[in-house]
Amino acid sequence: MKFTKQVDRKKIISALFLLLLTLFLVAYINFSFNKDLNRYVEAKNRLNFQQTVTKYIAQTKQSLEKSMQNEQESLGVLQKKVDEKVLKELLKHFLQGFFVKKIAQKQEEKFVVTRYYVEGIILSPKNLYDMIDFFGKNDYPIKIEYPIDFIREKDAIKIDFVLTVYQPAA
Repeated sequence: MKFTKQVDRKKIISALFLLLLTLFLVAYINFSFNKDLNRYVEAKNRLNFQQTVTKYIAQTKQSLEKSMQNEQESLGVLQKKVDEKVLKELLKHFLQGFFVKKIAQKQEEKFVVTRYYVEGIILSPKNLYDMIDFFGKNDYPIKIEYPIDFIREKDAIKIDFVLTVYQPAA
């Protein structure tokens, strides 16, 4: 019986030693992986943050490029030089017996704004709308201000209005 107790003791000691060794190995692996796992999570969080920032920067860049393009298109419209001579040349296609007088000129931010008093004769209100459409379609930096006065004269209509021309400041 002594022999069995010794064998049992040896088995118990080796089982305990094996259990202790296994626990030590599990603790070591857990500690090592936990450290690596924390680094992995930290790196993943940094990557997600950088991807979010990169996406935001790309969207901002795209928005700024679009704004810049719109601004350049707007400035392109204003590149058409419209002085009093050019204005009279344009108006003669739409008005008969017209009169143009410069009434004001001032600088607003990056633009020189010139206002003209215009008086002329049209055969039909359609002539006025054709002129407005022409200015818009051809990107002339011209604005016709209201009210527009219409006075019936025989077979024609006398109109007068204020016309504003926008030019880039020199």
